[in-house]
Amino acid sequence: LFFLKISNFSNKYYSKWVLNFIFKDLKNIVSWLVFLLILVAIIVFSDNLYKNQRCKNVSINIETNGDGKFISKTEIINLLNEKGNNPILGTKFNKLNFANIERKVLANKLIMSCQVSRTIGGELFVKIVQKNPIARIISTNTSSVSFNGYYLDQNGGLFPLSNNYTKRVVLISGEYLKGKKNLKAIKDKGIIEF
Repeated sequence: LFFLKISNFSNKYYSKWVLNFIFKDLKNIVSWLVFLLILVAIIVFSDNLYKNQRCKNVSINIETNGDGKFISKTEIINLLNEKGNNPILGTKFNKLNFANIERKVLANKLIMSCQVSRTIGGELFVKIVQKNPIARIISTNTSSVSFNGYYLDQNGGLFPLSNNYTKRVVLISGEYLKGKKNLKAIKDKGIIEF
């Protein structure tokens, strides 16, 4: 009889302990589920907000290696807007293709690299590195009035002169340079052989 009273006593408290333990676990599980649902809702809401955001401003940074700028911010804006035919300001970011924007900007021969990104605040950020000339090749042909020469960059590529800025570099001319599209060296071979 005494044993039955103890066993009833322990079963009664044991079952309360089990119920309390399960209830606490259930409470923790429900708390975690509510937290995860709220987190998913915030992510979905912010993703929709981020996708539907419109371009409010265009910020352009032109790296110049300490020299003047061959291309102006206005010219970059015209490249981006396709001379007013396709304005970027006010356009939804999900409609903008950043790779195409970079290709449009890189179509200008004065630009070496371009990176386009956006900020959370709705600003389109365009980072441009202009080419750095090491020499200016001048034309010896005086019959062509419109062609004044071109620049040679550090990679051996040629690019046109700018109306905005003229860099003071070494002048090069001569018969060897006529008809050359670039002065890039062939592997293990010099640009000019003497």
